[in-house]
Amino acid sequence: MAKRKKKKWIKGAIKRPGALRAKAKRAGALGPDGKIKMSWLRAKAKGKGRTAKQARLAITMRGFKKKKKGKKRKPKRKRKK
Repeated sequence: MAKRKKKKWIKGAIKRPGALRAKAKRAGALGPDGKIKMSWLRAKAKGKGRTAKQARLAITMRGFKKKKKGKKRKPKRKRKK
C-alpha cells in the first residue's frame, strides 16, 4: 500500500489571509484580547457571500486549537449507574 500524503486543506481554504480580521476591526468586533468576537462571527455567518464563508471557516477553525504541551489531561471518570 502506498503511503498517503497529508492533505493541507486549510492552506487552500484561506484565500485572503487577514481579510476577515480587517473587516472585524473596521466593525469594532475585536475584543480586548485581539480575538474576533464570536457573536459577530455568528451574525456574519448567516449570509451567503464571501464574508459569510470566511466567518463559517473561522468558527470551524476555532475548534482546532492544539493542546498545550506539558499539561496532562485527567482521564474521564466512569459514571456510577
